[in-house]
Amino acid sequence: MTRLEENILSYQKKRFGKINVPASYRKLLEEVGELGEALIKNDKRNIEEEIGDVGMLLATIALAKHEYQSLSVAIATSLEKAKRRFKTVTP
Repeated sequence: MTRLEENILSYQKKRFGKINVPASYRKLLEEVGELGEALIKNDKRNIEEEIGDVGMLLATIALAKHEYQSLSVAIATSLEKAKRRFKTVTP
């Protein structure tokens, strides 16, 4: 497990006792809203911060849903599914 994965799991365990996907999803929605506000205001510093928050929450959910195999496996699997979907849409 990488240091990033350990940090994600440690943070989640401190907050929730384990990775709590429903709580992480609710927080993701909140952070996406904050990102939207920063984009509308063109607040570059806040945009970067909110993108980081959204990315961390997506990583948390990905780790949980891929049974903590590894973040790289979780992301690669998810991106592969997205690539297949886009191949069927684009000419």
